[in-house]
Amino acid sequence: MGVVYLAQRPDLGSVAALKVLRYAHRHAVVHRDIKPSNVLVTADGTVKLLDFGIAKQLESLDQGDERTRTGLRLLTPAYAAPEQLRGDRVGTYTDVLSLGMMAFELLAGRLPKERDLEAGERPLAGDRERPSAAARDHRDAPGFTRGVARSEWADLDVLYLTCTAPEPERRYPTVDALIRDIDHFLQGEPLSARPDTLGYRLKKFVRRNRQAVSAAMAVFAVVTGLIAFYTLRLAAARNAALAEAARTRRIERFMLGLFKGGDNDAAPAESLRVVTLIDRGLKEAEALGQEPAVQAELLETLGTVYHGLGKLPRADSLLTDALARRRALFGGDDPEVARSLVSLGALRADQAAFDEAERLAREGLAMVGRHRPADHAESIRARTTLARVLELRGKYPEAIAALDEVVRLLAAKPDAETELAQTLYLLANNHFYAGQYSVADSLNRVVLALSRRLYGDRHPSVADDLINLGAIQQELGNYPEAERFHREALDIVRGWYGPDHPETAASLTMVGRALSYQRRLDEATEVLRQSLEVQERVYGPVHPRVASALNEIAGIAYQRERYPEAEAAYQRIISIYRAVYPEGHYYTGIALANLAGVYQGRREHRRAEALYREALEIYRKTLEPSNVNVGIGHIKLGRSLLRQGRFQEAIAETAKGYQLLVAQANPAVSFLRAARIDLVAAYDSLGRGAEAERYRRELADTPSQ
Repeated sequence: MGVVYLAQRPDLGSVAALKVLRYAHRHAVVHRDIKPSNVLVTADGTVKLLDFGIAKQLESLDQGDERTRTGLRLLTPAYAAPEQLRGDRVGTYTDVLSLGMMAFELLAGRLPKERDLEAGERPLAGDRERPSAAARDHRDAPGFTRGVARSEWADLDVLYLTCTAPEPERRYPTVDALIRDIDHFLQGEPLSARPDTLGYRLKKFVRRNRQAVSAAMAVFAVVTGLIAFYTLRLAAARNAALAEAARTRRIERFMLGLFKGGDNDAAPAESLRVVTLIDRGLKEAEALGQEPAVQAELLETLGTVYHGLGKLPRADSLLTDALARRRALFGGDDPEVARSLVSLGALRADQAAFDEAERLAREGLAMVGRHRPADHAESIRARTTLARVLELRGKYPEAIAALDEVVRLLAAKPDAETELAQTLYLLANNHFYAGQYSVADSLNRVVLALSRRLYGDRHPSVADDLINLGAIQQELGNYPEAERFHREALDIVRGWYGPDHPETAASLTMVGRALSYQRRLDEATEVLRQSLEVQERVYGPVHPRVASALNEIAGIAYQRERYPEAEAAYQRIISIYRAVYPEGHYYTGIALANLAGVYQGRREHRRAEALYREALEIYRKTLEPSNVNVGIGHIKLGRSLLRQGRFQEAIAETAKGYQLLVAQANPAVSFLRAARIDLVAAYDSLGRGAEAERYRRELADTPSQ
């Protein structure tokens, strides 16, 4: 089978090409060179969108960086958007303009006059030619021969002018929006892009429903007098109810806005005026006994604020009370009850009560799904909360699948950029925990650029993105780079929340970890003890965040050969993880391996071996086979076997771990260096000098960190 150009088959390729491009946009790819010669149709009707040679993933569309790499503009000027020609930032709206140019060409048989580059004019300079005028001037134009009515030409002009607006914000923001308006046009419905006048909508409605309208008018003439009085009364009551609902929502958004910077981050916790204000609001809410629905709503709002401030016990009592009141008011199946279930589920997740958190989130998602469409804000919130619970439980593939669905839903909403950034952040986290570091790094860099544009440079969302980028560098062995990211994040978080907030403590832990891996132990110990003190005060003694800070302190004790201190800390960490994750989590495996290292330091090699094997079994159940922690586990087990003189077994385990790490980590990372040293020793002990020499050369050629 051969292929034909779109220009030869406009009836087959035009709409299908939009669907192909929509698929690319939903996968964060901008084509940047849409033109007829890049759209092919096979003889069986399959549409192919070709030449993605200059297409870009959204995360790589930082134009400043692109200009640093190359001065070439590989595009077709006649179909290019103004921002492309200026070298500005591009997006899905850039491809929309190119589609508009193709639409003009399909309708009129040529490009608009202002696109005559040979005449030396700038594209889109001055007034834009309308396809209706061009088609009238050329009777053989495809649009003319189609037999388009005069009223339809008006809509086609609107479609084209909206696609090709010089300012990106005035265009259709996505291909989905363009497709919806094309569907409206084909079905004789009003366009979203056209001024929404009553006359325009009435004309469209009458044209689609001539017979039904005639019958309705006859009936209307008979019954109008009977229902006018009741209609006016009902309309007044309805308007009053809508006004009250809008007022309540505005109050809620205002209250949350006082403590949230456009995301899930609360205001600085040390402000006594803020806490006093919330406590006063709680007293006001408790006095609203005559308005139980409003009272329940305020209790949930205040509970959410306390949750954001790290006041978990107070948040618990308020959110539990709000749920009980809503169930009493609305019954067991209502959107308001679903909201409370989701809010309480989010709190339970932070309290590390994961079984209950998942149950509440799933119940809330199912309930809201019975009353709201999938793209409704409450549906998206419920699905996102469930994904976060799954992440905390270590169920990363399930969490990724849920977040992919949220991204798909948000991508179709042109006004949901903030929510999309937050969801991409969560998605990046899950790819990181699943060991997919390159994907996580790319997503986090996209989110960092979005956060800075949305919130500025000193916002907690920016700090979160920096922490994630630092964690990736930490896993890859780039410790100075990790420290740089973490210190920048700590400066933002401390300024936003103050020194005694759990988010500040978590950021301190990350800085301490980077310092520890650089052997700056005194600095690391001081930072980590500050973190542990805050974490225990906020979360209590049994919580993953407490274990995280304690793990870094134990690691420093181990490096200083203070084995009893390190052993006690690791035993406590293991007990925390086993209590919090009864079904198993790779964190438990890491803690077991760290405890094994203590026994290794004491030369209790068989005891260490048993713990390393237990850790690897946990990794096998909870991680992908290529995860770097699996590689580290094999290297540690190999060293234990080497110390016991079991050289052949040691080579097998160490080589397995080495191969996993060498494909992913910095060549100078300490675990790779340890593996090379152990392989040299094992091969020498077996008299296999040639094989040992290979790793000696690698040691000599690779500087240590």
